Amino acid sequence: MKSADGSDAGSGFWRRMAGWLVRPLRGELRRVVLKPVRQDVGDLWQALAEVDERHKAMIGSLRAALHVARQERDGSIERLRAAEADLGDLRTRQQDLAAACERAGLARGELERRLVATAAELALLERLALAAPSPPRPAPVGGPPAVSVIMPTWQRARSVGEAIESVRTQTLSAWELLVVDDGSTDDTSAVLAAFAGDRRIRVFRQENQGASAARNRAIAEAQAPLLAFLDSDNLFYPGFLAAAVDHLERRPDLGFVYGALVTDAHGLPGSRILFRPFDAGALEAGNYIDMNTLVLRRRLAEEIGGFDPRLSALNDWDLVLRAAARAPGEALPVLAARYRVLDTLRLSDRQVAPYERFQVERKLLARRPQPPLRVLYLVWHYPQLSESYIETEIRTMRRWGVEVAVWAETRAVSPYPSDLPLFRGAVEAAVSAFRPDILHVHWLSFALGLGVLLQGHALPLTVRAHGFETSEATLTATLSLPGLRRLYAHPGQAALLATRDPRLRVVRNAFDSELFRPQAKKERRLVVRTSAALPSKDLPLFLESAAAHPGWRFVLAVVTCNGREDYVDRLREMNEALGGPVDLLVDVPRPEVADLVGRAGIYLHTVVPPSERWGTPLGMPVSLAEAMATGAVPLVRDLPSLRGYVGDAGLFYRDREGLGRLLSSIEAWDEGEWSGRWRAAVARAYERHGDALALRPIYEDWLDLHRAAVSGA
Repeated sequence: MKSADGSDAGSGFWRRMAGWLVRPLRGELRRVVLKPVRQDVGDLWQALAEVDERHKAMIGSLRAALHVARQERDGSIERLRAAEADLGDLRTRQQDLAAACERAGLARGELERRLVATAAELALLERLALAAPSPPRPAPVGGPPAVSVIMPTWQRARSVGEAIESVRTQTLSAWELLVVDDGSTDDTSAVLAAFAGDRRIRVFRQENQGASAARNRAIAEAQAPLLAFLDSDNLFYPGFLAAAVDHLERRPDLGFVYGALVTDAHGLPGSRILFRPFDAGALEAGNYIDMNTLVLRRRLAEEIGGFDPRLSALNDWDLVLRAAARAPGEALPVLAARYRVLDTLRLSDRQVAPYERFQVERKLLARRPQPPLRVLYLVWHYPQLSESYIETEIRTMRRWGVEVAVWAETRAVSPYPSDLPLFRGAVEAAVSAFRPDILHVHWLSFALGLGVLLQGHALPLTVRAHGFETSEATLTATLSLPGLRRLYAHPGQAALLATRDPRLRVVRNAFDSELFRPQAKKERRLVVRTSAALPSKDLPLFLESAAAHPGWRFVLAVVTCNGREDYVDRLREMNEALGGPVDLLVDVPRPEVADLVGRAGIYLHTVVPPSERWGTPLGMPVSLAEAMATGAVPLVRDLPSLRGYVGDAGLFYRDREGLGRLLSSIEAWDEGEWSGRWRAAVARAYERHGDALALRPIYEDWLDLHRAAVSGA
């Protein structure tokens, strides 16, 4: 049923009925359910509020504790940092203390060393001062002198008078003084004239010939049986001649005596006195007898030929070595002479020490008795001009008395005269005919090729490597040859082997010291190259450099090589195409090559790097050693092995442009630069590559191998 407005009248009834029923239920619901719930919620909120308050209190406490902890942490960090700083300071102080202790220890050690040296020197001085040899018998008035004092002088007007006075104040009166003025142009002659009233002094004048020639002149004029030597800037101590004459008169078995030298110039560690007992072996290692302290029997000086005029320095060492080889000497405990350096005229200041030492040692080695030894060289071709490496070795061995013969597989295309027995054909026939003690092969590849032929011989076999063929593989293969006793290689070649075989010996290359010597007068714009005519030598670079520098003179001396005879013609064609900038010499004899290199100011070495086409392994080109021996400045391609070879004696280029810059820079050199470069080159050559020293190990090995073979060891 609907109401007047259209609504459902029944639905209103039911709503009213629901209201009547719900109201009491709602109230009951509120009383029974909602009120307790509200009470519980309130209690819960109260509890939550209390928990929140407790949490806030706890958080506050934790924050306070954290703050305190952080403060304590920060304080600890600060304290730790301070401790670390203190520890660092402590360590620094400890290091300083350790360094101070070390310095103190070193200072103490040095002080103790000096005290020991001083004590030793004082003991020596006491010995020298207290030594009282019996006085010599007085010479009758007008009688012959007991000793002739030899004094060469040159440009020493400042000091020669003092030197003469030190002779005149000798306690021995029976002396004569022979002064040789070796071409002085200062006031030396006027100073010498002041002593004309003393008949014991004789003066001789000659053109400048050097100190050795001057001393030999005085020896020839000497009248006494004994000779003493005094340089014109040094001084004798008063009792020296008396002590020396007396001792030699009492000891006829002695050939010479020497006293003590007081010096500041000999680099003596912790001492100013040069004096030690006589020891022939030690004398061979180095000189400790200064000429100003030496008194020598005149007959002994004449027997050994006096001073060697070819030596411009170390002639005292050479003289004493030769004298000691004939008669013993003895150290005489007496102050002999005072060594002084008053000017820059000393020969030792103007010479190249390695060169002078080499000359003395070369003579010493040659004088040693040499047992007989026969060596058969086995080579590919001989005598071939390009193989100066082999010829220098042979010439050196022959100077030492080795009897040499050569077996060659093929003929040389650029031969030279040789007086050696030369065999071809079968190796066995050469061995049977020559009967050698040693078989010696040049070139690894050649030795490997002969391997089968060499197996039937019990003779000791030695092999020497060349540069172009050397590798780890060829060295290893050569060491496997039957009967091999020694393999000789350059330092860089030997380094190719990871494991060193005791039969492998390091031997540097050597130049012929009879052909290549220091030449003081150089044509400084003369550029030279000597070479085998092979593509690996990069000779076109030499030709191109000559064309680019017409202000210089370029000379190329080449040798025709077996198997590449046509390459000489190729070089001629290239030179003509460039307008002929190079003087091209072909197959020039070795003495003429030595003369050419000796005149050259510059030696230009060219080579194709091993990594490029035509390149081969690099050894130690002997032409570089020959050039440096004359004082020529080597210009060398900038490769590690060549840098190590020439050292500070050389200049290095990477390409043609770099070479051009080098030549341009050389044009600005002054006299001092040229002189320094000359000395560096000569020193480098004679320190390392002089034949007598570089090749001595091979010779000594041969002697040992021969002795072992004879004894059956």
